[in-house]
Amino acid sequence: METRKSDDRRPRLAVVFSPLVLVLQLVEAGAGAREIIWLIDREIADVDDSMRLLKRLGTVVDVTGQSDEQAAEVLAPYEPDGIIAFSEPQLMRAALIGAQLGLPVQSAETVTRLTNKGAQREALLAAGLPIPGFRAVAADADATVRSEVCATVRYPVVVKPQAGVGSRGTYHVEDADELARMLELEQQERTGDLLVEEMLRDSWPREQEPYADFVSVESIVARGRLSHMAVTGRSTLAEPYRETGHFIPSNMPPDVCAEVIEVAGRAVRAMGSDIGIFHTEIKITPDGLYVIEVNGRIGGSIPEIFGFATENKFSILDVAARVALGEAVRIDELVPCPRVGYSLWAPPPVGATRLTRLDNLDAVRRVPGVQALFVNRQAGDALSWRAGWSSRLYTVYGVADDHEGMWRARREIKEIVVAEFA
Repeated sequence: METRKSDDRRPRLAVVFSPLVLVLQLVEAGAGAREIIWLIDREIADVDDSMRLLKRLGTVVDVTGQSDEQAAEVLAPYEPDGIIAFSEPQLMRAALIGAQLGLPVQSAETVTRLTNKGAQREALLAAGLPIPGFRAVAADADATVRSEVCATVRYPVVVKPQAGVGSRGTYHVEDADELARMLELEQQERTGDLLVEEMLRDSWPREQEPYADFVSVESIVARGRLSHMAVTGRSTLAEPYRETGHFIPSNMPPDVCAEVIEVAGRAVRAMGSDIGIFHTEIKITPDGLYVIEVNGRIGGSIPEIFGFATENKFSILDVAARVALGEAVRIDELVPCPRVGYSLWAPPPVGATRLTRLDNLDAVRRVPGVQALFVNRQAGDALSWRAGWSSRLYTVYGVADDHEGMWRARREIKEIVVAEFA
């Protein structure tokens, strides 16, 4: 299907709406340079609370319950020049709708690699990338297949959903008997397809440093050209594999960052795309670098902390929009970051099932450098470590002059907040 393109108007970007879309920030990033078409599907995301804002900041197109082909037909009269999604579940929908309209999008094969961990690891392995040993376990795998997996993997292992995000349902297993029990339980609970992979060795114990031994690289591919924007550091993981925050720039030595960037670039290329924005996670182990995963979207909290780190002189949302519109975006070196932007997420303890108290949050806003605080849970809320990132109690965004200032602020925040659990 072809669409008309007028030369006397601003570019029009269709955005597949989800709760993860930073509506105001995305519009502000364009500074009036483009029009936004909000593509909403009420079966996927609750938009009632956002509808008034969406209508004020762009054009709303409702494709609730429609197939990708039908959605493309509804969208076509609005003449979009590009389409973008900000969450894994929406990447394929954006790609298929965009393909129907002849827009610059990733292929369905690329999106499959970006959203299915089994398919992604096969692509990384074929490209000769360093990855942990793995086995894909289908949701309907019978007892014979499960037993064979248990007998052949190297322990300890990490078990995770093949289509999971935000560390949801990710945990480690020590031996074959435990893995057999867990695979049977996951099948009974209809978790879906799973990935069982070798647990990589840590470079240091988690309690030894405030930062984790893995980073991410924020990259784009525009008209086939690969550019890297930043290397993002991580604070120490909460058990078992729950993230507690990011920071830009990373505090890894320059030689390590250079090696990380090289591996990340190869991993992005292995996805087979000539367009897109990528968030590639690399673990630094005593045995070398390993690719954890490649995400075909902006990483969580990256727009906020990247803005703080660059003193609001750089917007990754603007870059993502320009790439989606087919522009020849080129970034020749990592974006200069005169300050350190950071996020802090507070996951509950593994054994917690309910939040009974969460106090002193107002005092967090007075910690030097804190820019924003969001309360994600209230007293009385049920909790589960299996929810991963989405189980966090609160979120803090801040900025510091250097990494030591960031660690100092993080320690102060954790000492201020009082949380109790059942």
